[in-house]
Amino acid sequence: MPAPTCRIIACYLFLASVMHFQRCASMQATCDTKLSDLKHSITKVICPGGCWMQHSDLCGTDDYASGPLCLAAMHAGLMDGEGGYFEVFKSDPLPMYEGTTRFGVISRSCDSASNTYSFQMKCSTKGNSEFSITHVVCPSGCRSNYVCGTNPYNSDSSVCAAAINAGVLTDSGGAVTFYLRESKGTHLKCGISRSSFNFVDENTCLRSCQNEGQCLSGINAEFCSCLPGTKGEDCEIDIDECTTRSHNCHQHATCINTVGSFQCSCNANYTGDGQECTPNFCASNPGLCQNSGTCADTSTGYRCSCTVWYTGNNCETVSQDHILTTTAMTWSDSRSYCQSIGGDLATWGMRDAFTRNSILETLVRPAWYRFIRRRAGRKDMKSKQRNDFFEMKPVSPLMMKFGNATISKRLFIGITSVLFMFIFSGCVGVIFLVSKLPTHSRVVRQFTERQEIQNGTCVHGEMVTTESLHYKCLCDSGFSGILCAQDFDECNFGTHNCHPHATCFNTVGSFGCFCNANYKGDGWQCYLDACTSGTHNCHQHATCIDKVGSFQCSCNANYVGNGIECEANFCSSNNDLCKNNGTCLNTTTGYNCSCEMFYQGEHCEQEINHVLMATARNWTDARKYCQSLGGDLATWGMRNVTVRNWIIEHLLHPGPDVDYWVGLSDIEQEGVWKYTDGVAMTTDNTDFANGQPDNEGSDQDCARLRLAANYQMDDQRCGDNFFALCERTLT
Repeated sequence: MPAPTCRIIACYLFLASVMHFQRCASMQATCDTKLSDLKHSITKVICPGGCWMQHSDLCGTDDYASGPLCLAAMHAGLMDGEGGYFEVFKSDPLPMYEGTTRFGVISRSCDSASNTYSFQMKCSTKGNSEFSITHVVCPSGCRSNYVCGTNPYNSDSSVCAAAINAGVLTDSGGAVTFYLRESKGTHLKCGISRSSFNFVDENTCLRSCQNEGQCLSGINAEFCSCLPGTKGEDCEIDIDECTTRSHNCHQHATCINTVGSFQCSCNANYTGDGQECTPNFCASNPGLCQNSGTCADTSTGYRCSCTVWYTGNNCETVSQDHILTTTAMTWSDSRSYCQSIGGDLATWGMRDAFTRNSILETLVRPAWYRFIRRRAGRKDMKSKQRNDFFEMKPVSPLMMKFGNATISKRLFIGITSVLFMFIFSGCVGVIFLVSKLPTHSRVVRQFTERQEIQNGTCVHGEMVTTESLHYKCLCDSGFSGILCAQDFDECNFGTHNCHPHATCFNTVGSFGCFCNANYKGDGWQCYLDACTSGTHNCHQHATCIDKVGSFQCSCNANYVGNGIECEANFCSSNNDLCKNNGTCLNTTTGYNCSCEMFYQGEHCEQEINHVLMATARNWTDARKYCQSLGGDLATWGMRNVTVRNWIIEHLLHPGPDVDYWVGLSDIEQEGVWKYTDGVAMTTDNTDFANGQPDNEGSDQDCARLRLAANYQMDDQRCGDNFFALCERTLT
């Protein structure tokens, strides 16, 4: 097979495994490849990964005299340990090369060299490029460099100086394209040149390249050099960086595809350029933290720092009525401190026995404080009596409960760093020069002198006469053999251009391709069906939709988001999901209904008649509280024996061991007991304990359900504080 055809096939095979590369580099370097191994003045090189540990005598910085090629590229910052693709420019030697340490690579200083090797075009770089078409960017000040010829120029000429001479570049530098021509024996004014170059393309490129792609002439073919963000034979395909997730938008930004590129826009409550987005919840939502809470943006959203009396994501909920100080202070300083945090020293909580006991049980004793009697050690000068006083001291250091762990003073949080390893398929960033396989390429087979061929005996080809008057068959594409009668198996010889994830099948004179399992396409182009193979990253509540070369995620019904992240949206998607004025709240797994006081059930669809008030109040305030919920203190439930017994068994006994106010009193007239709904008390509609009501102290005018009497009724002073039994008002 002729050399050009082999080179074309090699390009196609490499292209099949690395689809976004568009040029075949002529040099595949190894970690041991030296700079001196470069034969051309301009060379495109692919370096492998794993060259970090190569010890060498690399000499120079940016301009290098000698040493390993790939290590020089790492020292210059053009690639990392994963390998890379770049251009190397050979130019005239320098008097001195300085060594440095950069990117973990050490280079030495030296003062002698045959050539200078750089990764940027130099004024003295000659025109013997490895490619027939070469694009370079010349520096300024190259006019005085060596030039031989006038369009064409001797390949030993400086490209940049020749471009100035040809009028396609000024002395200030810039981009130029030159065309190399093999011209063995060409006579120029300055001598014979084996090759030359000029700045006029002698072959007109007829391919129509789209999206500003550039048409270039390669070896036996034309091709389009596409701009970043486009691909295809004619650069007709816009690469959707958003769909393929090849963009660099922030996780809290939206990617917007554009022709040949993309844009990033930060989402609501975030600010930035789209590639970097920082939370901006606090400034975007004044009053986000309620009740004097302080709003602070975090890496994932925002956080409300609440005052000591409030809690909740937005400081919307009262958390506590009493707290303990942790520092001993005088009475005046203590009061000033309490007032500084929006409260005062305890007053009403000390006056109510139940609240006071609750404080002791829930705050003081759990904190392991006790009273210690201590004498002052001196007598009062007037009364001559010793003054005794008490102080609170901790029995042991104050401890905290965090989950199931007991923590003292300090809480150590372990943070595990997560290393993300990005695995790329192929050599990132390499551009190949692709030569398209001619439609009527032929394989030439030479006959021996004794082989006699008559006209028409070439089965799939054309008979031609050689210079020595021998005959040979010029076979059609897809056939081989002396008589071109043998089908050429492209699959077996590896000369097909099926995709790496496709299977090649041979046909007479040709071949075909079909994509493998879990892949889709025409066989020449195959892409992974992420939905079927399960390699997508759609959310568990999203549906994966297959796309050509990619996939799309769409959140399911009652969920919203970009498909990769889906949040529950049941409440907005389903009006009146929670009945009877219930409040709908989305959760991570669905939704919850927060029901009004006298309703329950998944959708607040079930009515309930009695609820317990869990805060101790006097009888009048307790009744106002029940009325604020749309009910009143219990009346009709107390008159019905069956209902009353059910309340005692299912509400009061499972609840806290306390007494409860009910809607019965003789406030209007002493001794005349009536329910708050106007129904008079009788022996049949009440259940007073034995000897009750007794009006002990002559001011017991309100009824309660007394724990000590198994929740039979008892009269009590209306100003005392108890829990209450609230009842739904029947209509």
